[in-house]
Order: sequence, then C-alpha cells, then structure tokens
Amino acid sequence: MRVVVDRYTSVLHRLLPVGGADTGAGVQVLVPGGGAFGLVFGAGDLSGWWQGERPDHTCRAIVPAAALDAVASGRSTGSSVVMSGGVDLEGDWTRMHRAASGRRFRTYARRIADGFGGAPREPEPPTDADPVDVVAVLAAPNDGNGALSPMALERLAVTVAELERDPAARLVLTGGFGSQFNTTRRPHWYYSGAWLAARGVSAERVAARLETRHSYDDVLFLHDLAGRVPLRRTVVVTSDYHAERVAFLLGQVLPAAEVRAVRHSLVDPAMLDRLRRHDIAALSSTVAATMLFGPDRLSARPVSGGDRVWRFPETEGT
Repeated sequence: MRVVVDRYTSVLHRLLPVGGADTGAGVQVLVPGGGAFGLVFGAGDLSGWWQGERPDHTCRAIVPAAALDAVASGRSTGSSVVMSGGVDLEGDWTRMHRAASGRRFRTYARRIADGFGGAPREPEPPTDADPVDVVAVLAAPNDGNGALSPMALERLAVTVAELERDPAARLVLTGGFGSQFNTTRRPHWYYSGAWLAARGVSAERVAARLETRHSYDDVLFLHDLAGRVPLRRTVVVTSDYHAERVAFLLGQVLPAAEVRAVRHSLVDPAMLDRLRRHDIAALSSTVAATMLFGPDRLSARPVSGGDRVWRFPETEGT
C-alpha cells in the first residue's frame, strides 16, 4: 500500500537525508502491501532513513492494516494498539528509548501524528496569570478501603520534601480509578490529598486534582493543564523503576518537565523486580508506538469537576 509508506517517507524527506552516518541502530517498518522503510539512529537521535527492506536492522515492526485503521480512525491510541499486541515487534527494543529521545525524533513523531489525527499541541497558557511552579505526584496503589500502599506513601514523602524545598510551588494530585491501583468509590487523589493535608500541606496549595487512569493520562493531563495555567517549572514525582518511561512520555509532549525518581525501601524487592521488568516492556512498546503513530493525544479535553478537579467527560469513562 504505497500511500502508507508515503505517509512516513514524505515526513522523513523533509527532515533528514537518506542513509545516516555513524549508525547506532536501525528500525525497519513493514506496512500493508509489502511496503517497507527504516529509521537510522545515532548519537542519541534520529540521523537518517532508508526506503525498502534492508537486513542490517536492530528492530523491526510489522504493522497490519487493522492497526493503522484503528489509530487513524481514532478508535484506539497508538500506544494501546501496540501494547495490546496489534503490532508485531521483533528484536531488542529496550535500547531504543534513548536513541528516540532527541529533538529530530520528536519533530518526526509530531509530524507523523498529524497524519493520525494530530499530536498534542504546544500549550498556550493565559498571558494574564503569573507563572507557577508545580509538583505533580503520580498515583500508586491504594487498597479497597483507601489505605495507601507503601509505594504511594514513599512517593508522597518525596512530594512533601519537594514542596518544602520550594514554598511557592503548587501541588498537582493525580489518579482516578483503575483495576491496577484503585477500586474504591473515591478517586486515588482523594486519599493522597488527605494524607498530605494531615502533614500540613494545605488545600490552598493544590493547583489541580487530575482524575487519570494511567501514566499516559498523567502526562497528557499535565500537558492540558499547562494550557490552562502558565507553568514555569514542573516536577513529576514517581518511582525509580517507572522514571524512564515517564521521562520519555514527558519528552514528547512536555519536555521541560523534570522527573524525581523515588527509591523504595518499604516495597517488597520481588515486587519491584516484577514492576521493573513490566516497565521495561511497556517503555519498549511506547517507543515503538511513538515511532509508528506519534505521541498519543486525548480524544476529549478534560472537563472541570469543580474544586480544581479535572476528569474525562462522562462519555470517556471513569
């Protein structure tokens, strides 16, 4: 299907030369109709490309027509298609996130996203408000009674330290509902906020409560917040095993944000090892999805739930 290859190569033609010196890694992409092209990476960024098949690739992605249609139609995001197995990935993708973190790759990814409905745009905050620093803490599990897990407590302890370090900074709480972290009737941010309030973090310091479902939601809601509030400095608190994936996601849509990686002493080491392995696989899938479809976007802008709460419209689910 020539038009599919052209969608990619027309972007690459405008950005880069064919080939690429000092090749560190090559990614081959096969699309419906026998089309193929490749991306060349070196020195931490996209450095060139080729059209057609070549044997000397590090990784390969085989993209069926159904995956392209699902993303182009807006029925699915690129990351959900890849993570659900809708694209066949071959080779060692674990090394690709560093190569795919450069400026040229970000430009390529955003232009590819335009062909699949558009990438998140640069935030355009109001000009009549003073810029603020924010510290955003990403959600970790709570139990069925709302008790916070050791992982959540250690993230919150680092959040308190960040807020004490910058007394003018505002707090952003994240986390709504999800089978993997919160199955109660209240959003996760409610329990985090209550714990912080008991330790002297006043409600007035809360800039936003983001009712998110997963890591990509967290990043995209923060990006949306940056279009409502002028953010001067954004610090995102998460676990060390999760930090590289969050940094990659932020790099695509909010590159000025900083990540604070929390090392856990209260979490079972075997659990941390499982989570680390899961995140390595998830990061590989996220990088592949970004190469193929560009960064994810929100299908609907978050709406106000009152009291600085931002959530999906009801048609988007919980």
